[in-house]
Parts: sequence; C-alpha cells; structure tokens
Amino acid sequence: MNLLEVESLEKTFTLHLRGGQRLPTLRAPDFQLQAGECVALRGPSGAGKSTLLRCVFGSYRVDSGSIYLHHQQQCLELSRADSRSILDARRWSMAYASQFLRVIPRVSTLAIVAEPALLQGKSDTEAAARARELLLRLNIPLALHHLPPASFSGGEQQRVNVARTLIGTHPLLLLDEPTASLDPANAALILAEIRRAKENGRSILLILHDPQQIRKLADRELILAAGDACS
Repeated sequence: MNLLEVESLEKTFTLHLRGGQRLPTLRAPDFQLQAGECVALRGPSGAGKSTLLRCVFGSYRVDSGSIYLHHQQQCLELSRADSRSILDARRWSMAYASQFLRVIPRVSTLAIVAEPALLQGKSDTEAAARARELLLRLNIPLALHHLPPASFSGGEQQRVNVARTLIGTHPLLLLDEPTASLDPANAALILAEIRRAKENGRSILLILHDPQQIRKLADRELILAAGDACS
C-alpha cells in the first residue's frame, strides 16, 4: 500500500520586496512511499529537499501537482486540503522534525516531547513515561527533563526535536537532516530510533547527506537536482 504519493509537484516563491520576482524552488520527480519504507532525499543545497518536506507537511502550498496521503482509511489530497484537514493529518498521520526546535518558552522538555502523545489520547502518565523513555534513549539526562530546551546545545535540541516526532503513532515521519548537528555517537542513537520506527511499520521520508548512514537506513534514494528547481 502506498502511504504517500507525489505527482508533478512544483513550488515557486514570490519575492515581494523584489518587485514580485518569482523564484522557482522545487520541481520534484513523481514518487510513492510505501508503508514501512524509508526513502532518503539527496541533492545539492538549493535543490528543494526541505521545501519538499514542508509541502508534504502542509507548511507550504504548492503551485501545481498533487500530494496524496493515506489518512484515516481515506485518501487525503494534501495539496488541496483545507487547514482543518491538514491539522487532523498532523495529529494522526504525519509528524515532522525540522532542522530547528521551535517551542514555547518556559515549557519543560518532557512536556514538549509528550504533547503529540497526549493529542492522540494517551493519559498524562503514559505520555510522560513514553517521553522520558525516549529522551533517556537519546542521551538526554533525567536532570534536564524538567527544564525548557531553549538553553540546551544544538545537538540536545535536535534530539528533543526527534523525540517529539517519534513519540506518537503517526505512520509517516518527515525528518529534515535529523543527524546534522550531532556527534557520531549521538547520531547513531538517532539512527537506531529511526530504524526502530521503520521496523514497526512506519514510513520515513528524510534528508541525509552521509552515504554510509543512507546505506544503513534507507531502502532507496530520491535525487533532487539543482536544475530541477531552477529550470
């Protein structure tokens, strides 16, 4: 079963401070993502890899093309869905980790990670226990769980971000360079958790640059060329 299908997808940004100049950013090849499959996006900077993830997540509206998501036993066309449908898909069917953790100040790390599980109906106790387990596995010590992550290192924030993305039961995970700011030991922890999610049948679309990491984790690669965005 295809969990995600992308067809003829294009995205252009309008530079209003440059007289309305239009900047082609993404022209993605058609692809499908099956349940339990991991696909790695590859390509040079500017090819539109992060833009593609944001289009799937609904953060960017596309100019043309279609994005189909298997959501709640139905096919949801994300490229034309209204805001309520996109929010429902984010609650139940897809989770996204950007390169940067954006959170409400003064909210504890444990609460930030537990929130998606709470939205899916887990009890406070169950969500907190799951969040604590994930954070410890990702080398975030217990002493930091009650603190807001704003003062954490970049690598710690990235691990918190990934933990928040993994905690729910979303069948589709969108991960933008999840190991980019990490040392090899902590990168290995992240990759192990992503592999665990894949083994549990979740589908993963992610951006990775390390060929060795891709060989260990991804079933296949999807190449975006710089010319795809600029031609």
